Amino acid sequence: MLSRTAYNSIPKDKRPTLEYMHQSLKAANGGFMHVLGKAIFSIEIYGQVYSHTLIVAVIGSQCILGLDFLQKHDCHLDLKNKTISINGDKCATHLEGPIGICRVSLAENTVIPAGHEVLVNGYIPQKCVSKFSHKEVMLEPLERLYERKHVLPAKVVCELSDSAPWVPVRILNANDYDVFLNKHTGIGDIVPVNVIDTCDDRSKLPPKRDLPPHVLELCKRAAEGLDREQTGAVTNLLSKHQDLFAANSMELGRTDMVKHTINVGHSEPIKQRERERNGV
Repeated sequence: MLSRTAYNSIPKDKRPTLEYMHQSLKAANGGFMHVLGKAIFSIEIYGQVYSHTLIVAVIGSQCILGLDFLQKHDCHLDLKNKTISINGDKCATHLEGPIGICRVSLAENTVIPAGHEVLVNGYIPQKCVSKFSHKEVMLEPLERLYERKHVLPAKVVCELSDSAPWVPVRILNANDYDVFLNKHTGIGDIVPVNVIDTCDDRSKLPPKRDLPPHVLELCKRAAEGLDREQTGAVTNLLSKHQDLFAANSMELGRTDMVKHTINVGHSEPIKQRERERNGV
């Protein structure tokens, strides 16, 4: 298997034309791979050139030699001595970079109620914790968990530490029935991540407001004819004192804490004489 990046790096005049593939391929995490096609390539290993059909797909590694290549060219892998023999020719091998994926499983039996989302602990093997300790990692959920249980784990970015060999896992059950997950059920894989860009101007981001509908309507009417800065000031003011506005007449109460008076000066109170009603 050849990566798309390695395939595009080949000069166009030497790049073989890809053939369409009808079958689909699954990745280690259970999801389907993005396959571009297949073609016959010349592979050079320690001076020897081998012709073999490779599948071009979107993968992290530059090239992966599968079992078909190993069987066709009589390959023998010696893990102890870190060598590989290809058609009798022995070649040295080496490990490039740390192992990049670790499996995350449930730390305990979990019941997810129907229509609810739960936050549980995902257990990570200690060897993975030591590799990624004090590093930012991302949890990539397994698609087969949805295929089997119809629950949706969320992607999570967190930092691992030696004292906490787990990651927070959010799982949504959108079914109309409860779902039971056994302890050690595979949830996803964690992979190291790198910070590409950060937002330094966070103070200028507008605050999130959850205003009730009647205050939101008041903001819209008050913002007519105002510019953006004035609209933000009015919205902040109404958001701060939103409890002072009644949504309906039922929210208006009565109180005797405040008494209102009418200043009439030196005028005497007006009294009307009593009079009979007609028919009484």
